[in-house]
Amino acid sequence: TPAEEIRSMLKLSLASHMALRPSFFARSSVPLPASYLKLLKWNSTTIDGADEPRVLIPVAAKWRFLVLGEHEAIPVDWFDLSFEDEGWLAGSGSLGFGDEDLATDVRKAAGKPSLPASVCFRHKFRVEEFDADQALLLRLRCDDGAVVYLNGREVLRQNLPRGILTPKTRASRAVSSLEEREIHDFLVPPGILVKGENLLATQAFQHTTASSDLVFSLTLHN
Repeated sequence: TPAEEIRSMLKLSLASHMALRPSFFARSSVPLPASYLKLLKWNSTTIDGADEPRVLIPVAAKWRFLVLGEHEAIPVDWFDLSFEDEGWLAGSGSLGFGDEDLATDVRKAAGKPSLPASVCFRHKFRVEEFDADQALLLRLRCDDGAVVYLNGREVLRQNLPRGILTPKTRASRAVSSLEEREIHDFLVPPGILVKGENLLATQAFQHTTASSDLVFSLTLHN
């Protein structure tokens, strides 16, 4: 059909862009062009017969989380599937503190008197059927910055400096009260998701330890 031909042509275009500039799709804080979302079945009103994307991680998913102060370190393998997080707290998305529309107040749950510098989140999920040749759509809402790992591989860095992340790392800039409600779309290249158990891990960072709120919400689609 014409829609399938358009989707096929755009998929080739997407593949060539990923090959030339793989970091653009995984690490840019700029929302994806609408044409790519149309291609990958994520805007069904623009392509006749396009299916709704399969939700791999819903907004209300249960996350394990660890609240960190600016002097608290975390094991280097915390974003690996094999890492034991049974001692971490748990809550449903959206998560954070200092905002009214959150399902889980991480600061209150952790009993932290001081304002956190960052919060680590982990979510394990199983996938039995998926399109292995198609990129994943990751939708992120974050205040102020975040790094995202899928199965131990960094796939996205939003509003954070380059280089090694440490307990003293801060978001590149403060996110305004209007911006913190925006949801940004990113593509995760094929080949990282596996059949069976997977892990998505995120560390959300503050711009300053005096910041009164932190927001994290994420969904993943195929």
